[in-house]
This record gives sequence, structure tokens and C-alpha cells, in this order.
Amino acid sequence: MWYVRRETAENGGQPVQSVDTTRVIFEKFPVFVLGFILMFALSSTGVFAPAQHYAGRYFDNKIKADKLLTDKDIGALKTEFGKAPREDQKKALQRLIDNKKVMSIDDDTVLRGLQNSGALSKDANAVLRKAHNAVYHTAKKIRAFRDWITWLFAFGLTGLGMQITVAAMRQAGGQPLVIGGVVGTAKAVFSLIVVLLFVRETI
Repeated sequence: MWYVRRETAENGGQPVQSVDTTRVIFEKFPVFVLGFILMFALSSTGVFAPAQHYAGRYFDNKIKADKLLTDKDIGALKTEFGKAPREDQKKALQRLIDNKKVMSIDDDTVLRGLQNSGALSKDANAVLRKAHNAVYHTAKKIRAFRDWITWLFAFGLTGLGMQITVAAMRQAGGQPLVIGGVVGTAKAVFSLIVVLLFVRETI
């Protein structure tokens, strides 16, 4: 629509040709956006995640020995044990110390609350995060679904790119190319910054 208005303005206010606005919107509207919104709404309801899943992750304390807390980790927790303000937090912390792993979802919830309370030191909180991450895993179904979506997006975006021809770029002029280049570069740079600052796991 912006392009049509610009062409009209450059033609002395007279339309270059008769333009059906409704048809332009219908033909140019990216229909995949509606599918994206639908999938987002369905995902928000939890329809793709089985019970006890959060963000595609599930609790499982059947972990390997190398995922158990070390003696150093246990020592850090024992030193801070008296700082736990509530009795249920002390009991969950004691079970974690005795077993070197989180024993139940309820214990994990209590320990996460203790971690967020700020009662413990930075080192002790790091141990609690380690224990939490050891017993939560991404479900195979969720991982496969995400891989499938990634491939669909990759082929879809490649297909969109293949529709752009040199002739079309010449017809549009240099301005859209410059704008697209600046926006694309900015997106890439900001995405890299977000990954470096906030992403803590290897994806």
C-alpha cells in the first residue's frame, strides 16, 4: 500500500492504474502469520506438552552419576543450611544433601523458591541451579517437534528468497535493497547480542 501511494504521488496525484485495495491486501498478506498466531495460541494452552512439562521439559531424577552434586557442592549447601528460613525448605535441602540430587517435583519447587528468596549465597544458589538442571530434560517429542518446525521455517524462508529476482530488484530500485540490508544486518547483530547475553544453554 505504501508503494502504491508513492507511485500515485509521483504521478501528480493520479493513480498509475486502477488499484483494488482489497485485492492487493488479500494477495500480498503473508498468510503464514495467521498460522503462526494459531500455533502460538495452541502452544500456550499446553496442548503440545504432556502433564508435568514446562516449556517442553519434564522432571526425571534418574540421572547419571556425573550429574550428581559433588562433595564441594554438598559442602557449600551444608555451610548455608541454617540460612533457609522455612522448615519445608530445610527438609528439601536436607534431602538434596543426602541424595546429591533433587528427589521430587515438590522438592524442586521448594528449592527454587529458596533460591529466589535471596537467603543463600551466590555459590549456594549456583548449586541449586545445577541440581535443578540435572533433573529436567527436554522431552523427545518436543525436541522432534522443534526440529521439524525449524526445517519448515528454513525451507519456507529459502522459498521466499528464491522468488526475488534481479529484475524485480531493478524494478523496485535501490531504496528497498538498502532498507532491507540495514534491517537484516541490525536483526543479525541484535540477535547475536541477545544470544551472548541471555542464552545459557547450548541449543
